[in-house]
Amino acid sequence: MRGIYDQRSVTLKELKSTFITKLSEVYPTEEVESFFTILSECFLNYTRLETVLNADESLSEEVIKHFENAISRLKRQEPVQYICGKTEFYSLPFKVDEHTLIPRPETEGLVRWIIDDENIKHTRSKALLDIGTGSGCIAIALAKNLKHLDVSALDFSSKALVTAHKNSVFNGVQ
Repeated sequence: MRGIYDQRSVTLKELKSTFITKLSEVYPTEEVESFFTILSECFLNYTRLETVLNADESLSEEVIKHFENAISRLKRQEPVQYICGKTEFYSLPFKVDEHTLIPRPETEGLVRWIIDDENIKHTRSKALLDIGTGSGCIAIALAKNLKHLDVSALDFSSKALVTAHKNSVFNGVQ
């Protein structure tokens, strides 16, 4: 991107324009704008509003390189959550990478259903086993919300288990 702007500084507004132009051939504009918002939060720690308010801010070389890398990865259809290395599930933060699946909204519905079922029926299940845990999102969300439950998680991938363990520590569950 730097070549486009020669030696002058690049503003957030200019970066956004270039970002949208470069990705509009691959994704719909609304999705590209959503990616930009997510990446601005990831790389700049800006909310959507702060991105607008700071549109004329000059960016560092490092930030520009992060966005250039993100553009390349998005053009290869890599999920934005892998680029940031994180996502949210059931209002909890999770690290994700190429060794884990990205949690789906439908899975949040499953977790909500299990929690509601436990709370309504008062069945007080003693234990739960999450097989193929990946990031650990299901097991961790259940352990966080059903403290009486002994939750265990398994996965074939040792790399996924490393990520799940980091997520359990990060979210304060065992």
